[in-house]
Amino acid sequence: MFNLPKLKYLKYGSFDSLDFNIVLSLPIATDQQKTSIEYFIMDHGCSIKDLFTLLSYTPQIRYLKFSNPIDMNNLNIIEPIKLINLTKLSIEIYEMTFDEFEILIKKMKLNLKILSLDIKDEDMSYLNAKRWEYFLQENFSKLEKFYFKKMVHFSENYTTPMYLGEQNEFSSTFWIERRWIFKVENDFEHLIYSIQPYKKKWYEYGSKSKQLSKSIEFEIADVSPEQWVESISIKDHIYHALTTTQIYHLQISTAISLEELYKILVLLPDIETLTLSRLSFTDPTSMSDEEREALYLLFHENHFQKISFSDVEQMADIYFLMIICPHVNHLHVHCKDYKHAESFLRFILCHLRSKIDNKLRLLSITMPKFANDMIEYLTKTIKENKLLNDCIIEQVKNDVYIKWT
Repeated sequence: MFNLPKLKYLKYGSFDSLDFNIVLSLPIATDQQKTSIEYFIMDHGCSIKDLFTLLSYTPQIRYLKFSNPIDMNNLNIIEPIKLINLTKLSIEIYEMTFDEFEILIKKMKLNLKILSLDIKDEDMSYLNAKRWEYFLQENFSKLEKFYFKKMVHFSENYTTPMYLGEQNEFSSTFWIERRWIFKVENDFEHLIYSIQPYKKKWYEYGSKSKQLSKSIEFEIADVSPEQWVESISIKDHIYHALTTTQIYHLQISTAISLEELYKILVLLPDIETLTLSRLSFTDPTSMSDEEREALYLLFHENHFQKISFSDVEQMADIYFLMIICPHVNHLHVHCKDYKHAESFLRFILCHLRSKIDNKLRLLSITMPKFANDMIEYLTKTIKENKLLNDCIIEQVKNDVYIKWT
């Protein structure tokens, strides 16, 4: 295969990507054996020796992806290799400490612009932001994009390691200047810490400053991990996340009851925005006294001012919106179409007219598709129904913002 003179792209793997029992019998490439391959993907594990042997055949390589090399103990005897054309590197790390990762990278002379890491090793040093700052500045001065994912495992009879460093280090000037944003997510048995390029969020409309130092978001995909692992609760996930960073934005991408929501928000006192997918009620046609009490407690003890709600389908959802909208200054909802948007707009603004003391001053609507006449349509609806005396309506991509004083 390496004898194909025009070969630019090479991808190979095994049936099991974690099969490390693959041995190559290749010598280090001579000058005559070097290839024109520019894109090289290895979808299985291999020894560190085999990895560097294969790379000796690809001096023109621009993109490289590989899985965790085995026998890292032999790393110190491996000769360094120059890959000066390599600008994009992607590594899946299963068993490699941060110390070993640093040695591996320093064995390759690189001019990276994009680095992507998917880390499943339990070494919590990977969450040391200051160490990353020093490493990236020392080795990749031209790096433009950094994609980072560190998975932390929770299970029965397993003590999940904790991060013991300083909190909020991923909010330093180094990360903010590069607009690399730290995020936390969960599923039933994992926490996932990640770094991604900045993307504007719905709640940033009208903000005078982007305040990227307070952009940390926690996305909860499973509010009840104890269903899967009896000894683990959402509290364990939250406490682990808070050892690393304060949380300012909470997104819950699954159904949740008001009682569960209240218990989570009590643990996250710094929340400024709340994004909900769907609420579950005892009776979908109304709110019980217990649910109303949980909702009043939620607003009494928490200070978030912006809320997004995706799934307004039940009558109980309407009652929920009636209670919350006077207590926030920005309400964001997802609508299916023009009719849905119009009825929602009428409902909210008519309800607010009966409230003397309400904070709401910004309403935003997301729809799958907007026609060119959307702003004209909403303006006409507001004027004909005398919903607002004066307002500004602006469309930003698939969002429409209605602002008033």
